[in-house]
Amino acid sequence: MEWYYAINQQKYGPAGAAELAELGRKGTILADDLVWREGMQEWLPFRRTAGEIYRLAGAPADAGDDEEASEVDAVETAVCAHSSRVLPKSELIPYGDRWIDPEHKDAFLQGLMETGGSGVLTTREPDDFDAPALIPVGFWWRVLSTFIDNLVLWLPSMLCMIPYIVVSAGATTQPANAENPLSGWTAAMGITYALGLLGTLAVSGFYHSWMLVKWRATLGKMAIGAVVVRPDGSSLTYGRAISRWLCFAVLGYVITMVFVGIGAGIGGAIMAVTLGAGGEDNAGAIAGGVFIMLIVAAFFAVIGAFPYWMAAFDKEKRALHDRICATRVVKKFEA
Repeated sequence: MEWYYAINQQKYGPAGAAELAELGRKGTILADDLVWREGMQEWLPFRRTAGEIYRLAGAPADAGDDEEASEVDAVETAVCAHSSRVLPKSELIPYGDRWIDPEHKDAFLQGLMETGGSGVLTTREPDDFDAPALIPVGFWWRVLSTFIDNLVLWLPSMLCMIPYIVVSAGATTQPANAENPLSGWTAAMGITYALGLLGTLAVSGFYHSWMLVKWRATLGKMAIGAVVVRPDGSSLTYGRAISRWLCFAVLGYVITMVFVGIGAGIGGAIMAVTLGAGGEDNAGAIAGGVFIMLIVAAFFAVIGAFPYWMAAFDKEKRALHDRICATRVVKKFEA
C-alpha cells in the first residue's frame, strides 16, 4: 500500500507504511500533517491514521492490509503533549491525561514548572478531534466581555493615575510661568500623566496575558462562558498572550486614532470652507461647520475601528489580533 504525505503544503510520496512510521518517530511528520492513500476520500491528519500506519509497519509481509483489518488491529497511538509527535502508546509515558515521549520528558516537566501546568499541551488527544468543532463566540458577546473587562480594570487604572490627579489639583492653585511653560507644576503633570499611562498599560497587559495563560479567559470571557485558544484548541503561551494583547490594545488603538486624525483633518477642512462661505460672524455657519466636522470624524472613527468590528463578519469571529496571533475566542470546552 502506497502512502502520500504533506508537510507545509508540500506533498511527498509514494512511501510505504514502514517509512511513514519512521518519519513519525523522528518527528518529521507531526500530528497535524496530512496523509493519504488510495481508498481514502480525503487527506487526513497523521494523528487520525497513525494507528493504521504503525500496524502495517509492524505487520508481517504476508499479512493483509485491507481497510477492515486496519481498523480492527490499529495500534493505539497518542500525541506527545510537548513535541506533537504521534507514537504508539507503548512508546510514550503517561502523565495524567497527557502522553509524553521519553526524549522530551525533562523539557515537558520544565515547561510545567514554568507555566504552572498551563499552556503546555500543544495538541489534543486523537479522540478529541472526533468531538464537535470549536464554536466561535458571537460578536456582541465579545463586546459584552470587553465591557466587563474594562470595568474590572477601571479601579486599578484609576489608582495608577492618582499622582497625576493630585498634581493636577495642585496646579490649579499655582500661577502660570509665562517664561517657561514646561517648568514646575506643568512638567510634573506631564511626567505623572506619562507614568500613570504606562502603569495603566502594564496593569492591562498583565491582566490579559496572565489570565489567558492561567485560565484561558479573562473575567469578562468567563462571564460569557468563553475561552481564548489556538486553532487546535490548545492553550496560549505567555509570548502569544502578550502579543495578542499588544495587537489588541496598542496596534488596534493606533490604527483607530490614525483614522480619527484623518477624519478630523477632513472635517476641519470642510468646516473652514463652510466658515469661509458663511462668514466668521455667522453663528449658523459656525454651528454647521462644527457639526459636519464631528460627523466626518465620527465616520472615520467607526471605519478605523475595523480591527475590532471585523469579527462581526468573519466566519470564525476573528478580530485583527486573533488573525495576527492565530487565536480563537470560542465557547468553553474541557481541554
